Amino acid sequence: MQKIQKLTIGIRPATKIFRLPSLVGLIIDSILDERGSHTLEKEYFTNVHTNYEQSFFVMRNAELGNYLNMGENNISLTKDVYETDKIFNLKKFIQEFSVIWDIVNGYLKLHDIRRIGMVAEHRFLIEKTNPNKVLIEAITSFESPKFPAKFLFRYEERRPTIESIAPDIKKDDFINIIYDYYDSERDADHPAPGALNCNLDVQRYYSPLVSSNVLDETKKLEKIFLNEKKVFDAFLIERGIAS
Repeated sequence: MQKIQKLTIGIRPATKIFRLPSLVGLIIDSILDERGSHTLEKEYFTNVHTNYEQSFFVMRNAELGNYLNMGENNISLTKDVYETDKIFNLKKFIQEFSVIWDIVNGYLKLHDIRRIGMVAEHRFLIEKTNPNKVLIEAITSFESPKFPAKFLFRYEERRPTIESIAPDIKKDDFINIIYDYYDSERDADHPAPGALNCNLDVQRYYSPLVSSNVLDETKKLEKIFLNEKKVFDAFLIERGIAS
């Protein structure tokens, strides 16, 4: 399996979470109290930040790469190992997410979930040539320029949720796979010369909306993600991007 440098699980409800500011203090206290448990290490989060309007809150430990983002439109947990020697452990991350989600939703009591997503970032160092040239030649049929720069290629593949039935885009009931390939100098959080990023984003849109066990749906999405990642990894090897 190609090494994951960063993975985010995001939950998006169908309506805005206007009650978040009034409950976030209780959520933060409960998560901090959970640190030192079997699942969350003692320093799992060390800082809390909010924006001026107090509509968006972040719990984080940048050294460990742990980020919990809570906003009116989305709740997400991220594990970022770009700047560390750690190997990303998906099973452990899912366990951490389960503990944190139970606390968060114990207060917010979210229902009518529109989308659950998992996005994984991968990075490959390119020592001998321009990473933009590598990407252009590997995944397109364009004539490769001598000095390409700022390459960015993104597309979506939509899948039905039931075999042999077309994706129901109008009803928002489908699986969406997003592929991103770009020069790592373009990366918003970890820009780096002489490297390229290949990212895989697997999303499940629901209709009817999910109103019960989000964790069960997340585990189902994990299985889809792992299957898609096998195909994605094989593609990278076939195209000479990874080995």
